[in-house]
Amino acid sequence: MGGPDVITSSGSVAGGLQAELELRDYLQIFGRRKWAFLACFALVIAAAVAATVLQDASYRSTATVLVRTRETASLFALDGALDVTRSVAGEQAFLNGNAFQSAATAASPPETTVTIIADEASEDAGNRNSILFRATAGNGPDAAAAANAWAQTYLDLRHEFELSELAGSLAAIDTSVAGLLERRDIVLAPTTALDEVIASSTDPVEIARLGTERLLLVELARTELDALDLQIARLQGTRSQLQVQQDLLSGPTISARMNATADVPARPFEPNVARNLLLGGVAGLILAAGLVLLLETLDGRLATADDIGAAIPVDHLASIPKIRSRGVTHGVDEAYQRVLSGLSLAEIGNGPLRRVLVTSANEGEGKTTTSLRLASLSAFGGTRTLLIEADLYRPMATIRLDISNRQGLSDYLEGTLSLDEVIFGTLVDDNLDVIPSGHVQAENVIDLLRSPAMGVLMEKVSSMYDRVIIDSAPILSVADTVELAVHCDTAVMVVGAGKTSAKELSEAHRILRSSRIDTLGTVLVGASTEGNDVYSHGYATR
Repeated sequence: MGGPDVITSSGSVAGGLQAELELRDYLQIFGRRKWAFLACFALVIAAAVAATVLQDASYRSTATVLVRTRETASLFALDGALDVTRSVAGEQAFLNGNAFQSAATAASPPETTVTIIADEASEDAGNRNSILFRATAGNGPDAAAAANAWAQTYLDLRHEFELSELAGSLAAIDTSVAGLLERRDIVLAPTTALDEVIASSTDPVEIARLGTERLLLVELARTELDALDLQIARLQGTRSQLQVQQDLLSGPTISARMNATADVPARPFEPNVARNLLLGGVAGLILAAGLVLLLETLDGRLATADDIGAAIPVDHLASIPKIRSRGVTHGVDEAYQRVLSGLSLAEIGNGPLRRVLVTSANEGEGKTTTSLRLASLSAFGGTRTLLIEADLYRPMATIRLDISNRQGLSDYLEGTLSLDEVIFGTLVDDNLDVIPSGHVQAENVIDLLRSPAMGVLMEKVSSMYDRVIIDSAPILSVADTVELAVHCDTAVMVVGAGKTSAKELSEAHRILRSSRIDTLGTVLVGASTEGNDVYSHGYATR
C-alpha cells in the first residue's frame, strides 16, 4: 500500500515560503529591511575590528632539520653493513618522548609554544625527512630562540643516542666474537689432545696410527671451523667499521643536520587584519541576510482577522481569544458559538450543511480544539451531533475525551467492524457521539479515505445525525483532507495566531477549493485580547 500523498505544490510546508520567492521578491525584502541589514553588517564588522585590536600579537619562526630515514629501526642493514639512517616511527617516538620534550622545553624561553611537523622524504633532500620546529611567542626573538633551541636539542640528544647505540653495538659484537672463538676451541679440543699424545709417544707405529686418526679428526671438523672463521671475520670487519664510525661521531651527528635556522620574524602573524576583516565581512553579510529573512518571516505570520482577510477572500467567523491562565475561558465559548451561528445563517440560503470539515494549513493551529468545542456546543444546544476523528496520523480528539481509539474509523473502512461498533457515546453530552480514528497503519491512510466505504459512511451518519463535524489532518501536510472534503458540505479553516503565513494559508485555501467545497469561513485561534479584534469580528465579514 502506498504512503500518504504529500502536497508538494508551491507554498506548501515541503516547499516553504522561501522556495517560491523570486529575485525581485528578495530585492524588495532587502529594500524594506535595509536599515536592519546595514546595522547588523556594521555590528559584525565592528566586532571583527574590536577582536583584531584586542588580540595579542603572536610571532612565529621555524627551524628545519634534515633526517635520513628508512623503514627499520635497526642500526645494521641486512648484510651486516653499517646503516645510520633512522626510521620514521623511531624519530616520532623520540620526538614525543619525555626526555626530549623536557630538555627542549627547559632550553626554550618561557611562554613559547612549539609545534613539530614531519615532512615526507624527497629525492631533492637526498632521501631525508624534514622536521620543522615551529615556535610561537609573544615577540620575535623568543619565537626564533625557541625554534632553534628545540632543533639544537634534538640534534644534541640524537648525537648522544647514536654514540650510545654504537657503543652497545660494539659490545654486542665483542660478545659474539668471544662466543665464536670459544666454540672454535671446543671443536679443536680433540685434535689438540691427540697432538699432545703424539708428542709424548716414542713408538713409530703408534705415532703413525695416531697421525692418521688426527687427519680424520681435522677433516671432520674442517666444515664447522670454516663457518666459524667466516662469521668471526665478518663480525671483526663490522666492528672495524663501527669503530671508525664511533671515532667520526666525535663531530656532528651523521644522520641529522640543521637545514635552516629560525630567523627573528619582522612582523607578527596574528592578528591578521586583512583575514579578520574579510571573515567579518562574509559573516556580516550572512548574518545580516539571515536577520532580514527572519524578520520578514516572523512578520509574515498572520496574527489578526485583518491579516487573514488580506490573505484569502473568505468570511471571518470568529476570533478565539488567547487563554491567559488555566481554567479561565471567558469569551471562548461565545466566540465558538458565533461560528455555529454563522453556520446556521449560511444554511438559510444554501440548505442543510450537516457535514462540516474542520481543518487548518499546518499542525498545531487549534484545529482539534475547534472541532471539540463546536461539537460540544452543538450538542449542548440540543443538536444530535457526531464528531469524526479523521486525523489518522495524529489523533488527539479522543485523548481529550478520554476515549480509546483502538477501534474506530479505520477499522470500519477496512471492513473489520460495523458502523455501530465504531460509534461511541461521550460524557460531554447525550447528544454527542464520536467515531475514533481506530488502529491504523500510516502507509494505507490515503487509500482508506479514498475507498467507497468512506462515502457510504458519510451518507449513513448524515441520516443519523443533525450535524457531523470532521476533525481532519492539516492540508499542507498530507492529501487526506482533500479526500475527505469531497464528502462534506462546507469547511471551516482554523488559523493559529502567529503560526501561519499568508502564503501558506492562501495555498491551503487553493487546495481546499480544488475539492469543490465552499469554505464557510475562518476561525482565528489564540487572538490577542488587546484592542477590538476579538469583538469587532464577531459576525461574518468579508
